[in-house]
Amino acid sequence: MALSSNHFALLADEVRAGNTQVKGRIQRELEPYLERIVARALSPRAPATHLHRRIQALTRQMHVDPDAGPGERSRLAHVLCQRVVNRLAPTDTASYGASYATNVFPD
Repeated sequence: MALSSNHFALLADEVRAGNTQVKGRIQRELEPYLERIVARALSPRAPATHLHRRIQALTRQMHVDPDAGPGERSRLAHVLCQRVVNRLAPTDTASYGASYATNVFPD
């Protein structure tokens, strides 16, 4: 697992440095992991962690039923992944608003 974590950390550093080619790569590689995290967060037995609560809030914001099937969960993971990766990329925060640039999850 440490190798995987280092791999994503290295890719994240490249995205932060402005490498747009790596932005797509990290999204493709990260999204399957986020699909599993979303599925776990929406399961009835999910622990009440901060991450799970934030995913559940995003679910409500996107009007996704917590009992949704794999397609809706995949869409949720895709949006979450885009937000994470976009947060890494250098952007003009004035054009997006400071809250979007600093918050991956809605409150």
